[in-house]
Amino acid sequence: MSTLDRLVAWILLINGVIGLAAFATLGVASGYAQPGTPTSGIAFMAPPIALAFVAGFYSLRGRPWARWLGLLFYLVQIVGYQSPGFTLYFQCGISFRETWQLGASSLTVGYSAIGLALLSALVIADERDRSSGRVPDTPTPPTTDDPPGRA
Repeated sequence: MSTLDRLVAWILLINGVIGLAAFATLGVASGYAQPGTPTSGIAFMAPPIALAFVAGFYSLRGRPWARWLGLLFYLVQIVGYQSPGFTLYFQCGISFRETWQLGASSLTVGYSAIGLALLSALVIADERDRSSGRVPDTPTPPTTDDPPGRA
């Protein structure tokens, strides 16, 4: 498991913790996350938070499918759209984003989600290369044909 792989997995876990803390404090305090209410946010907030925890935990355990879950977690956060009649927006954990007003609607782009999705894709590609044997896990020692000090 590479350092980058561990970093992405820990960031997923941290995003899950931050999402859970926000859900527990803001959602419950505002009444949005109360079970049984018509606008219960539990159905919408709990699965992405669980996704972050599961992806981070099993990525640290070296499960390849968990890296794909992590990528999915970040992909859904890249673009958001809000209008008076419709909202499609997801944010969990650490987020750097920019929002543009389009009349009564708004379009949001999550820059941290873009960066972390790219890092997740890089980890997946690196793991595929390692498993196919295209990239060695450890550097190969110099051969006896190469004199020391020459590149």
